[in-house]
Amino acid sequence: MRPRSSVLPASLLVTLIACGDEAQQSEDFTESKKLTLKEGPELVTCRVEKGTGDDVFFRVDRVLCKLAPKNDFPLQPSSVHVAVASAKGHAGDAEVGADESEIAKVYGDSYPLDVEISATYSETEAAGLVGFGNSGFFKTFQSRHGFVAPTAEPVSVRFPFDLWPVEIRAKAASFSGGLDPFSIDLSPMKTSSGEGSLGVEARLGTISQGAKRYSLVPVTRGTKTLSGKAKIGDKEVAITLTGPGAYIVENDGLRGATQADLEDFSGGPAFASCWTAPSAEADMVDVICRRDEVAGLSIAKLETLVGDEEATAVAGAVLEASEATVATVAASQLPLTIWARATLAKPEIVGIPEWQAALPFTVPVVVAAEASATTPVAATLPFDVWPITVDAAGGSFLCDLDAYSVPLGVEWGAASLIKVEGQSTPYVNEGETTTFYVVADSRVESLACKGLIVTNSGEVTEGIDVTLVRGGTYEIGQKTVQPGG
Repeated sequence: MRPRSSVLPASLLVTLIACGDEAQQSEDFTESKKLTLKEGPELVTCRVEKGTGDDVFFRVDRVLCKLAPKNDFPLQPSSVHVAVASAKGHAGDAEVGADESEIAKVYGDSYPLDVEISATYSETEAAGLVGFGNSGFFKTFQSRHGFVAPTAEPVSVRFPFDLWPVEIRAKAASFSGGLDPFSIDLSPMKTSSGEGSLGVEARLGTISQGAKRYSLVPVTRGTKTLSGKAKIGDKEVAITLTGPGAYIVENDGLRGATQADLEDFSGGPAFASCWTAPSAEADMVDVICRRDEVAGLSIAKLETLVGDEEATAVAGAVLEASEATVATVAASQLPLTIWARATLAKPEIVGIPEWQAALPFTVPVVVAAEASATTPVAATLPFDVWPITVDAAGGSFLCDLDAYSVPLGVEWGAASLIKVEGQSTPYVNEGETTTFYVVADSRVESLACKGLIVTNSGEVTEGIDVTLVRGGTYEIGQKTVQPGG
């Protein structure tokens, strides 16, 4: 009998170490994400390839492994390591890459094989991940697979749980709460200590009214509902999540968002317009944009960004008084998304808080091939601007606005609304006529305020109920406020 070279038999274990940090989220953290189920993806596949020859004593088989194709799952392995062994000892180990590679060689009489794989995660910035405390997510999972012979079909190892993207929108009141503690079933995997489940305590955050927060909630595959408790305004209520998606905070509880909710925001006049035109470059199209004037509103800076997502869009032209080409593309690249980013200048619109007015807001515009200079597509303000004229013939006048909110279709300073509180209209001196501008929800018909009249003789009348309407004119008497013609 001829001797054979030393080839030790094999085994395969899967170990996952993942990281996430709930503490990284700010109170009003928001990230634009697709709010659909994120299924735990396939991680790696391994197979045993049969060698040549009929004599199992001399036949050399190979253990081959490769990573699964790249995907957009929030947790990605930084490395995957495979080790192969049997009762006769260690046969080999190696890092696994995108291309199938040999991990170990085993003789045909070395079966059964026990296959072990190890995948390490170091994703400390998985945006929104909740449930594993503030110190991050550092866990080890194991999966064992036996081979009794070479295999035609590979063994696939999959991440052991799914993620629900959940966005809480605090529309009517503030929100502070989380889910009741629950466990994730890791089957067929286990932790390094041999447990088949993982405990989760998921906080959904503290969210001020008008803000929203994005969370990634880990769940067992097939989960239908999760329950919890929250403080909404000053009320303690039970909450239920029925899957990934957006949820609306009402005064009395939490409910799933409808399409109408997702589209429910104020809109105002156009502040920029874009269209296409033939380019001087052959077979190319110019995308051109311009500023549009809005009465009462001055924009200090109007930038453009080009790309499908704001976070990855590239800088385009800064729009000044005249039109400008912001991109030149092939016609096949249309429609193209342009992001119009505006920073307001003073004088401020009445009702917009100073902190918010100092920050830029960004509005997307989708420019299709049919957009032209005569029929452009518009970037509209996420709020309306109402002109109000006061003729203070009978006395000096101001009006304290009742509190109100203007829902926005975009994020502006980490808030999705303008919250108007403790603000007044400008003081108009007796004998003067002034037009000022007030921020408003385009869907409402009027705003309420309490008027104050001070005459030159020193007579004061306060607490006058006044109803403001878009474009309204108001004549001030010594004690009265009358709508003008």
